[in-house]
Amino acid sequence: MSEEPPVAGEYVTVAADYVNQVCAGTMEHMDVFIERLMERFQIDPDDVDLSICYAWKDDLEEVAELCGVSELIDGCAFDRTTISVYIPHEHELVHNVARLIGKPPAFFDEGIAVAHEGYEGLLNKRHSPTEQTPIDFMVMSLDELAQGDGYEVAGRFTGYLMAVHGMDAYLRLYRSLKNDADLARIDEAYQDALGVTLDESVAEYLDTWIYCWSDPLLSECNAPEVAWDGELLEYEEEVDCDKGDAIGPYESLTALTRTVLHRTITIEEEAMYELRLAGDTQESTGVPDVGPLGRFPEHGVSLYGCNTCGYGYMETIAGGTPRITRLKPGKYSLRLHGRRFEPGPVAFTLKKVE
Repeated sequence: MSEEPPVAGEYVTVAADYVNQVCAGTMEHMDVFIERLMERFQIDPDDVDLSICYAWKDDLEEVAELCGVSELIDGCAFDRTTISVYIPHEHELVHNVARLIGKPPAFFDEGIAVAHEGYEGLLNKRHSPTEQTPIDFMVMSLDELAQGDGYEVAGRFTGYLMAVHGMDAYLRLYRSLKNDADLARIDEAYQDALGVTLDESVAEYLDTWIYCWSDPLLSECNAPEVAWDGELLEYEEEVDCDKGDAIGPYESLTALTRTVLHRTITIEEEAMYELRLAGDTQESTGVPDVGPLGRFPEHGVSLYGCNTCGYGYMETIAGGTPRITRLKPGKYSLRLHGRRFEPGPVAFTLKKVE
């Protein structure tokens, strides 16, 4: 298959199949995302030579073949290579950067990626709580971890470790773990790096954290802020893959594709708020139209809190219902979702209601 010439950024070079086109803001988005990851992971960019080759392919079968697996997957990462059916695949980019600080067991390797991957273009990415103990997953192989809730537990537990113990201690733990570490070795590393036993850490997590999800949302929560008076926001912005800071297209070009704009907004007062697409006259409801981790639809707007425990999610979508939710004060990620091949405005109102 013929290919377009590679597109190079500061850290990422994209080699795409000839039918693929990167949205206008994607290259800068990936470079800035990697810069923020290196800062968070305490990596001095002057001490490393990080040049990532991003192979953006057209179909799942080809990605699986290049990744060396039999099942269909949407992407994988090696040391300085990411292979994916869509762009950008932030989860795999986290792997590229995390390789610079260690190669721990699969549970911790996937945990750090899941806990930093952000929304990856999804309109709704609420994580359902689970009471499963992380210990059951810690020495699983990558294939075993991929079955069931392994990734979700790894990401939630990693968020707990970072939030409760801080990044310095978490990174000491991550760097000290070897890929083949058993539970006894993991326990030793816990005591050395965190000052607690593995059992104590897991017990606290199960007691305090299973309803929390902590992702720093390095891209979403550092996006440009939309100013408003705290009472009523009437907002409209064009979502066009070929213009401005549009990110994507998420999904392959042979499937439904989405383009996303990242913005932020500040809520000053705890109250009930209504989110409504322009022209939608239906009564608002507190019941979301899209279930947790849903990969659709393509047109809508969503909010999510930039806080340690991930509260305050709300969304409204074309063909769905307006949303009403109580929001607490703080900074929120505001994402505008549009169609790759149907550029146009996303217009909505956000207002405080009684």
